Amino acid sequence: MPVVPAPMASSTANWHWKNKNVTRWSKEWFERELVTLSVTDNKGQVVSVSDVTDVVGDVELGQRKSKYVSSWIRLPRN
Repeated sequence: MPVVPAPMASSTANWHWKNKNVTRWSKEWFERELVTLSVTDNKGQVVSVSDVTDVVGDVELGQRKSKYVSSWIRLPRN
């Protein structure tokens, strides 16, 4: 069963944007779920993720009018 981040705090002013940082939750999800992936091509070659060593950037979940709007990763510029 998928684990989801805790809901955002409710507000009587639901017409405004709310953002929640879900970076820690996302990092845990990547570490748990990505290692279960593997892809096999038609020649029998397999590609898989064995370990997630680093997650760079921020993940935020936006909400407006009680609807989740977007989730994205903002990577730092070099």
